Amino acid sequence: MRSPVGETDPKRTTTSPEREADAELAFWPQLTRFYGIPPSELARLPRTIVSLYAEHLRPLIAREQILALEASAYPHLKKGDAQKIARRWERNARSLQPVQHAIAPTDGMTFVQSVNALGIVVEGLEEEVGT
Repeated sequence: MRSPVGETDPKRTTTSPEREADAELAFWPQLTRFYGIPPSELARLPRTIVSLYAEHLRPLIAREQILALEASAYPHLKKGDAQKIARRWERNARSLQPVQHAIAPTDGMTFVQSVNALGIVVEGLEEEVGT
């Protein structure tokens, strides 16, 4: 699996299960940061689900980088350009809808339990003892 936050090494043309596992683990911190899924839950999710989350990391990271660039450049822009950015930020903020969670993972449920409660079946995983 290719890390969504970095390029693969062109010198390494062969893949091994160990190398794929290392590549997958390398972006778990970003998955936890952007999606809020703890590593213990990432370890239990099927690889296909983790891969789907990972595929969407690049656009999220790019969007964050653009916003950081705008914020750092903002004080140095001409007044008209700064006002355009500020108006866009205000429009975006007004258009945000509150996120509605049917069940939050912080309600004492594991991520898998909360996904199952929403009617999404995740098969092949055993529940943790004591959660």
